[in-house]
Amino acid sequence: MTLYRELPLLSKLLILTGGFNLQFGLIFMNAGLLFVNIFLMSLVNEGTDALAAIIGPSIFVLTGLIFVVIGLNKNMKALQLLQYGILTSGKLNKTEYTNVKVNNIPEIKFTYEFNVNGKKHLVTGRTHEHHLVEDPKNERIIYNPDNPDFAILYDLIPNAPKLNQDQTLQPVDAFKIYLLIQPIIAIVLIFWLFRII
Repeated sequence: MTLYRELPLLSKLLILTGGFNLQFGLIFMNAGLLFVNIFLMSLVNEGTDALAAIIGPSIFVLTGLIFVVIGLNKNMKALQLLQYGILTSGKLNKTEYTNVKVNNIPEIKFTYEFNVNGKKHLVTGRTHEHHLVEDPKNERIIYNPDNPDFAILYDLIPNAPKLNQDQTLQPVDAFKIYLLIQPIIAIVLIFWLFRII
């Protein structure tokens, strides 16, 4: 890939920590870590077996960790495409309802078709915020020039920065710094856990 768009470190962090999966996973993980820490501290003071008491909270930690990994993977793909990808547009190919509802709004899987050098490629994205990707003829797509199947719908990128006319990226709004609270809490709780053990 020869194209490269510069992004400040804060913008990269805000893109990496955005999105439902990652934030939801961090909340679950932090709740579990907090309870593990509390149980361990009380058990260490009482001299009881810690393993039995931390199994329940550990399920929260593991569930949260799964969501975090899924969210990070998706956000890292988006960040890579933002920096190295080519922007194009595509037309709506298909919509399918998934079995998921968010706030009683059904999630829809949108499939868009775009052309690269005369060859058709498909990109999909799921969201309950249908208004983000409902342009049937001109939806923005960003793809890897070396592998056009590695693509994402631009408007589904968490905290997607605005794209200037010259294809450079504007920094993500610094107001969204609140998204870094959950990762910082996780780091503090993990540090606290290792101090207790």
